[in-house]
Amino acid sequence: MPEEKKPEVSWTDKKNKLSDLYYSFNFSLTKISDSKASTLVMISGQSILITAFLLANVIAIPNAMPIAFGFSISVIFNVIAIYFAISALWPRTFKQSIFYTYIATHTREEFINEFQNLQNLSKEENDKHYADLIYHISKILTIKMKRVQISSIIFFVGVGILAISIFILVFHVALFP
Repeated sequence: MPEEKKPEVSWTDKKNKLSDLYYSFNFSLTKISDSKASTLVMISGQSILITAFLLANVIAIPNAMPIAFGFSISVIFNVIAIYFAISALWPRTFKQSIFYTYIATHTREEFINEFQNLQNLSKEENDKHYADLIYHISKILTIKMKRVQISSIIFFVGVGILAISIFILVFHVALFP
C-alpha cells in the first residue's frame, strides 16, 4: 500500500485558522458575558422582590427603621446591578464594519455592494479588514465584561447588605418580641 501523504499546510492556512480562532473566541466570550449579565438581571430582580416583601413586613415592627434602611439600600444596589447588567447586554456598534447598526443604516443594495467589494480585496487588505473586525469585537467584549464585573460586585454588595439587615432583623425580633 502506498503511503498517504498528508496535505501540506501553508503559512496562510495557519494564519487563517489563527484569525478564525480569535474571531470565534471573541463571539464565544460575548455569549458567556451575555449569559452572565442575563443571569444577574434575573437574580437581582428576584432579590428586589424578596427584599420588598421583607421591607413591607419590617415597617410594621416598632424601632425597625435601621433594618428598613438596610433593606432599602440593598434594593438600590440591586437596581444599580441590573442597570450595569442590562448595559452589558446592550448592542454595541462598530464604526467601519459590516455588523449591527452599520448594516441597518444602509439600503440592501448598498450593503450587497459593500459586501461584494470586500470579496474583491487583496489578501493584505482582506487580512487588515478581518483584523479590524476582530479588534472591534474585542473592544466590545472588553466593555461588556467590565460591566458584567461591575454588576456582579454591586450585586454581591447588595446581597451582603441584605444579609446583614436580615441578621439584625432576626436579633431585633428575638430580643424585642
